Amino acid sequence: VVNVGAPSRTVLGKWSLLLLSIACLGAVLMALLSRDVPTQRPFDRAAWLDVNFQDRVAVGRVRGAMVDDLIDHVLHVGDTRESVVGLLGPPASESHSREFPYPSWTLGQAHTGMSHTDDVHLFVEFDTNGRVAGVRAPTFGKELP
Repeated sequence: VVNVGAPSRTVLGKWSLLLLSIACLGAVLMALLSRDVPTQRPFDRAAWLDVNFQDRVAVGRVRGAMVDDLIDHVLHVGDTRESVVGLLGPPASESHSREFPYPSWTLGQAHTGMSHTDDVHLFVEFDTNGRVAGVRAPTFGKELP
Protein backbone atom coordinates (compact mmCIF):
# COMPACT_ATOMS: atom_id res chain seq x y z
CA VAL A 1 0.00 0.00 0.00
CA VAL A 2 1.43 3.31 -1.06
CA ASN A 3 0.24 6.43 0.73
CA VAL A 4 -0.10 8.99 -2.05
CA GLY A 5 0.42 12.58 -0.95
CA ALA A 6 2.55 11.83 2.14
CA PRO A 7 6.22 12.88 1.91
CA SER A 8 8.67 10.05 1.73
CA ARG A 9 11.18 9.40 4.51
CA THR A 10 14.00 10.23 2.11
CA VAL A 11 12.58 13.70 1.42
CA LEU A 12 12.02 14.34 5.15
CA GLY A 13 15.57 13.19 5.88
CA LYS A 14 17.00 15.57 3.29
CA TRP A 15 15.01 18.51 4.70
CA SER A 16 16.11 17.66 8.24
CA LEU A 17 19.73 17.52 7.13
CA LEU A 18 19.39 20.86 5.32
CA LEU A 19 17.80 22.55 8.37
CA LEU A 20 20.48 21.11 10.67
CA SER A 21 23.21 22.39 8.32
CA ILE A 22 21.67 25.87 8.27
CA ALA A 23 21.44 25.91 12.08
CA CYS A 24 25.11 24.89 12.41
CA LEU A 25 26.21 27.53 9.92
CA GLY A 26 24.20 30.13 11.84
CA ALA A 27 25.89 29.10 15.11
CA VAL A 28 29.34 29.41 13.54
CA LEU A 29 28.52 32.86 12.13
CA MET A 30 27.18 34.03 15.51
CA ALA A 31 30.38 32.85 17.23
CA LEU A 32 32.57 34.66 14.72
CA LEU A 33 30.55 37.86 14.87
CA SER A 34 30.47 37.92 18.67
CA ARG A 35 34.27 37.92 19.02
CA ASP A 36 35.65 40.61 21.29
CA VAL A 37 36.96 43.12 18.78
CA PRO A 38 37.77 46.28 20.69
CA THR A 39 36.26 49.53 19.51
CA GLN A 40 39.06 51.94 18.60
CA ARG A 41 39.66 54.83 20.95
CA PRO A 42 42.39 57.41 21.55
CA PHE A 43 45.21 56.54 23.92
CA ASP A 44 44.30 57.50 27.49
CA ARG A 45 47.13 57.02 29.98
CA ALA A 46 44.83 56.98 33.02
CA ALA A 47 42.59 54.30 31.48
CA TRP A 48 45.66 52.32 30.31
CA LEU A 49 47.10 52.23 33.83
CA ASP A 50 43.77 51.72 35.61
CA VAL A 51 42.88 48.27 34.28
CA ASN A 52 41.77 45.28 36.31
CA PHE A 53 44.17 42.49 35.37
CA GLN A 54 41.81 39.91 36.90
CA ASP A 55 39.59 40.29 33.81
CA ARG A 56 41.95 39.84 30.85
CA VAL A 57 39.19 40.24 28.27
CA ALA A 58 38.21 43.60 29.82
CA VAL A 59 41.88 44.64 29.71
CA GLY A 60 41.77 43.88 25.99
CA ARG A 61 38.70 46.07 25.54
CA VAL A 62 40.56 49.00 27.12
CA ARG A 63 44.18 48.56 26.02
CA GLY A 64 43.45 46.73 22.79
CA ALA A 65 41.17 49.57 21.73
CA MET A 66 44.07 52.03 22.15
CA VAL A 67 46.71 50.09 20.18
CA ASP A 68 46.16 51.83 16.85
CA ASP A 69 46.40 55.32 18.34
CA LEU A 70 49.31 54.34 20.58
CA ILE A 71 51.40 53.00 17.68
CA ASP A 72 50.25 55.51 15.05
CA HIS A 73 50.42 58.72 17.11
CA VAL A 74 51.84 58.33 20.61
CA LEU A 75 54.98 56.16 20.49
CA HIS A 76 57.77 57.19 18.13
CA VAL A 77 61.07 55.74 17.02
CA GLY A 78 63.72 57.47 19.11
CA ASP A 79 61.59 57.88 22.26
CA THR A 80 63.55 57.01 25.41
CA ARG A 81 62.85 53.93 27.47
CA GLU A 82 62.15 56.21 30.44
CA SER A 83 59.45 58.11 28.53
CA VAL A 84 57.81 54.84 27.37
CA VAL A 85 57.80 53.40 30.91
CA GLY A 86 56.54 56.74 32.22
CA LEU A 87 53.67 56.57 29.75
CA LEU A 88 52.76 52.86 29.91
CA GLY A 89 53.99 51.87 33.35
CA PRO A 90 56.53 49.09 33.89
CA PRO A 91 56.52 46.25 31.35
CA ALA A 92 54.86 42.97 32.30
CA SER A 93 57.97 41.18 31.04
CA GLU A 94 61.48 42.28 30.07
CA SER A 95 61.85 39.51 27.48
CA HIS A 96 58.64 37.86 26.35
CA SER A 97 60.01 35.02 24.21
CA ARG A 98 62.76 34.06 21.77
CA GLU A 99 60.60 35.35 18.93
CA PHE A 100 60.01 38.66 20.75
CA PRO A 101 62.97 39.24 23.13
CA TYR A 102 61.70 42.72 23.98
CA PRO A 103 59.91 44.29 26.93
CA SER A 104 56.18 43.66 26.66
CA TRP A 105 53.02 45.21 28.01
CA THR A 106 49.88 43.11 28.40
CA LEU A 107 47.03 44.09 26.12
CA GLY A 108 44.64 41.55 27.66
CA GLN A 109 43.14 38.55 25.94
CA ALA A 110 41.79 38.16 22.47
CA HIS A 111 39.71 35.37 20.98
CA THR A 112 41.90 33.51 18.54
CA GLY A 113 39.49 30.74 17.67
CA MET A 114 35.95 29.55 18.23
CA SER A 115 36.38 29.28 22.00
CA HIS A 116 40.09 29.90 22.51
CA THR A 117 41.63 33.02 24.03
CA ASP A 118 45.28 34.00 24.25
CA ASP A 119 47.12 36.76 26.06
CA VAL A 120 48.18 39.45 23.64
CA HIS A 121 51.05 41.89 24.07
CA LEU A 122 52.60 45.13 22.92
CA PHE A 123 56.33 44.73 22.30
CA VAL A 124 58.75 47.66 22.33
CA GLU A 125 62.23 47.13 20.94
CA PHE A 126 64.90 49.45 22.32
CA ASP A 127 68.27 50.04 20.69
CA THR A 128 71.59 49.95 22.58
CA ASN A 129 71.07 53.61 23.59
CA GLY A 130 67.73 52.82 25.24
CA ARG A 131 65.66 54.42 22.50
CA VAL A 132 62.65 52.96 20.70
CA ALA A 133 63.70 51.09 17.57
CA GLY A 134 60.34 49.45 16.89
CA VAL A 135 56.92 48.70 18.32
CA ARG A 136 54.77 45.65 17.54
CA ALA A 137 51.33 44.38 18.43
CA PRO A 138 51.26 41.22 16.26
CA THR A 139 47.73 40.12 17.19
CA PHE A 140 46.39 43.47 16.00
CA GLY A 141 48.61 43.58 12.92
CA LYS A 142 50.22 46.84 14.01
CA GLU A 143 53.90 47.79 13.73
CA LEU A 144 56.17 50.83 13.98
CA PRO A 145 58.11 51.64 11.80
